[in-house]
Amino acid sequence: MRDALGIAIATGAYALSFGAISVTAGLSILQTCALSLLMFTGASQFAFVGVIGAGGSPWAGAATAALLGSRNALYGVRLLEVLKELSGAESMRQLPTLTMFKINMNLEMEGGTIFHFVTEEIEAALDQARAAARDKDVRIGGGAATIRQYLRAGLLDEMHLAISPILLGQGEPLLEGIDLPGLGYRVREHVFTEAAMHLVVGR
Repeated sequence: MRDALGIAIATGAYALSFGAISVTAGLSILQTCALSLLMFTGASQFAFVGVIGAGGSPWAGAATAALLGSRNALYGVRLLEVLKELSGAESMRQLPTLTMFKINMNLEMEGGTIFHFVTEEIEAALDQARAAARDKDVRIGGGAATIRQYLRAGLLDEMHLAISPILLGQGEPLLEGIDLPGLGYRVREHVFTEAAMHLVVGR
């Protein structure tokens, strides 16, 4: 519910700003609603009304919007390949999952996934995960504190960051005080979308 409310507020603010700019550019409320309905990307919508507001023709605005839409489509195709590499082909179901916790126990979920709760330090948890994965990759998830520990210990080979322009109000910093270049990390790939910037950081 909280996530849905945050998205609704951000989308509503975006819609109000677009409506105000569109009407100021000379479009009617009906034309603004039709443009918002028929034109998918927000950047294309703002480009169109920007051209109209500057005195350009609708055809020039449509051409500009089409170019931006094509760019976003190409970004989407590239992002799909990146996400496929990050997510892997196999499902997360029925994979052994190790969770750092204060109580040592195992919990089997519906579908066959077994959670192994580990009480040792991060190195021990990673060793157990590597043993369970055999020769396959190990994926580390969790809160910022967990990721920071693995980064400081130099135990992460690659990291996917999705940076979204949303103000959360409060939270725990992920990279504060961590010298990524000093630890040997660099940005290997980056893909921009309207919703987020995706970075693949590795060493």
